[in-house]
Amino acid sequence: MLGDLSVSSIAFGGAGLTFAEHLDDARREELLRVAVDAGFTLIDTALAYSTADERHHNERLVARALGSSIRDGSVTVISKGGHYRDGDRFPVDGRPEAIAADCRGSLEALGVDAIDLYLLHKTDPEVPLEESVGALAALREQGLVKRVGVSNVSRDELRRAQSVTVIDAVENRLDLSRHDSWAVLSYVTKIGMPYLAYSPLSVVSDWSRFAANEFVRTLATERGASPQQLVLAWLLVQGATVIPITGATREETIRLSAAASEIQLTAEQAVLLGDEIRASAA
Repeated sequence: MLGDLSVSSIAFGGAGLTFAEHLDDARREELLRVAVDAGFTLIDTALAYSTADERHHNERLVARALGSSIRDGSVTVISKGGHYRDGDRFPVDGRPEAIAADCRGSLEALGVDAIDLYLLHKTDPEVPLEESVGALAALREQGLVKRVGVSNVSRDELRRAQSVTVIDAVENRLDLSRHDSWAVLSYVTKIGMPYLAYSPLSVVSDWSRFAANEFVRTLATERGASPQQLVLAWLLVQGATVIPITGATREETIRLSAAASEIQLTAEQAVLLGDEIRASAA
């Protein structure tokens, strides 16, 4: 669940489609439709997922490919502002007026009256977090976004954001080497807040070692799954509110990622798999 919305247990991230320069827009849009056909009903995009010469590029792709599904509510869209592309640079701008302008641009690009979930993409060190989050709250009050969240935050930053307004979700990368990453996960699990885990496969850094492990190979054979699918299945049992966000630029990979939500792990298998994931991240 994403608040009161029922969504796919794994989300599809659109960033890689924009940043894959070997793809043209027609193929990018086709792959977005493949993702929905495979079972993804939650799509993650952002202002920052743009080409050097087209602002809001990924959001426009999403609108062209999935516009009717977004409008009828069968697809839920997450977008983010306060972070943008400027040539080869990706600056942050957390000023309230900048966030409001980013949101207006995203609304136009997505072709919607209100965004399902809108997040502050990154904390701006030059702007108090409370001011940036206050801008999100104002957007919700104006009916321009339905839910608000924060991304790339520590546990303390999340609590500061909550002191300003209700935070509906957090989007972070789950980093096994950082204690605070797990502290955020533990905290949001306790309070029932959705944890959107982007770049989920980055929990493994040595894929050769992981895939060659005897336990992983045996489990993969038993379940008819790839090592990457096992990692996604493992992430799904790390907290009741965890929603991995995975991206892909190949149709086969998209379908395999969606199918990972059907893999059921026993408690013992999850523990042993976690041990191997940590060993492969060392």
